[in-house]
Amino acid sequence: MSTEVPAMHSLTDAAAALRNREVSAVELVEQAIACADRHDSEVGVFLSRFDDRAREQAERVDAKIAAGEPLSPLDGIPLGIKDILAHPHGPTTAQSLVLDPAWAGTVGYRVAVHRLEAAGGIVMGKTTTMEFPIGIPDPDKPFPVPRTPWDPQCWAGGSSSGSGSGVAAGMFLGAVGTDTAGSIRIPAAFNGITCGVR
Repeated sequence: MSTEVPAMHSLTDAAAALRNREVSAVELVEQAIACADRHDSEVGVFLSRFDDRAREQAERVDAKIAAGEPLSPLDGIPLGIKDILAHPHGPTTAQSLVLDPAWAGTVGYRVAVHRLEAAGGIVMGKTTTMEFPIGIPDPDKPFPVPRTPWDPQCWAGGSSSGSGSGVAAGMFLGAVGTDTAGSIRIPAAFNGITCGVR
C-alpha cells in the first residue's frame, strides 16, 4: 500500500496554499475524503466520519477567501480527533462497549476540539484508539483495529492510533491525540510522522 499513500500538503503548506489561492478548502477536504474512501477499510482510522459537515465548512472557508476576508489560523485544514474527545456532531465511544456514546451529545465540545474549530479547523471525524485509551487492540470488539498505512499487517501503535495512521495515510493534515505514557509518541514513531506533545 505504501506506493498508494497520496502525497498531500503538510498542514503549514496547505495553509499557505489556501491563502495564495493555489488550492481551495473544498479540494483539501475532498482529497481527504477520497483517501479515506480508498484506504480506511484496510487501515482502520475512523470510528465516525463527518463528510457532509466537512464539505459545508470547506465551502464557507472558500467563500471567505473569495470575499477577501481574513482567515483564521486553521481555516480549511482537515483534522482528525481521537475518540475520547467529545464532539456533539458524533458519538464518543472511547472505543469501549461500556460507555454510552450518546453522552457526548449532552456535554458538547471538549475544550481542545472547540478551540480547533474556532480557529477554523475542519474535523473530518473521530479516530480510533485503545479502550479508555490504554492497552492493545481487541479484535473481538466491534471496532476497527488501527494499522499503519505503510504496512497494514502492522499495528499503528497506541493509543492515539487512528490519529497517527490517518495523518500518515493523508486522511487529514493534522490530528489530536492524548499522551499519558507514549500514546502520541508511539503512533508517531510507528507511522513515520511528526508529533508535538504539550
